[in-house]
Amino acid sequence: MIVTLAELEALAKRALAGRGAPPGLDEDGGFATAWLESRGLPALPALVAQLARHPIAPRPLDGDDGSLDAGGRSAVLLCGALIDLAVLNGPGETLLVRNLADPLFLLPLADRRRRAGWSFELGWGGRAAACVDKRSGAGLMVKPDDLAHDTPVDVRITLHEGPLAMALPQIDYEAYRRRTLATGLLVDDLLWRRLGEHAASALVPATAESRERGAGASISDNE
Repeated sequence: MIVTLAELEALAKRALAGRGAPPGLDEDGGFATAWLESRGLPALPALVAQLARHPIAPRPLDGDDGSLDAGGRSAVLLCGALIDLAVLNGPGETLLVRNLADPLFLLPLADRRRRAGWSFELGWGGRAAACVDKRSGAGLMVKPDDLAHDTPVDVRITLHEGPLAMALPQIDYEAYRRRTLATGLLVDDLLWRRLGEHAASALVPATAESRERGAGASISDNE
């Protein structure tokens, strides 16, 4: 089926909330899902798989020796917090996150947090996997072979003050995004249905009292 990016982001956010994600975490996950899918990068399967595992119960990250242990959790749930920590560390410092699944979800939040002159370098699987570079105009560079990591890996997040020179394939992700904005996004019907099922659990059934207070559809809504 064909959906808009706004529909995908809104449904992903509601699905995360329906599984227990607190405000902020649901917004990060919804934003990241739409950002990745709009550029042809696989996010929806990872999100649906994460939602199916268990209700979301955020807990602190363990850490020592300058690194953090995600304990096998997915970046679907941690992307915003980890990029914020990398920013707090400052330029030139590397945040090492061990045992993190779905590291691709870090890219959208890195892109959102970059400022003029900043670059984010992200690596996993033992190789430099991705780089978000604002000043060079590249925007996003990804090494495709390193994308699929639903099993936990060690991830490095480094903030740089200047542009980066990395020999990664140049794929025009923004052209893909422009086409998606114009034509809509093709999504798997089964994945969309499952996402909707999780989102439905976030909705509170209407009652007589809630309708008196303005919840649910009014007469004018249905005219």
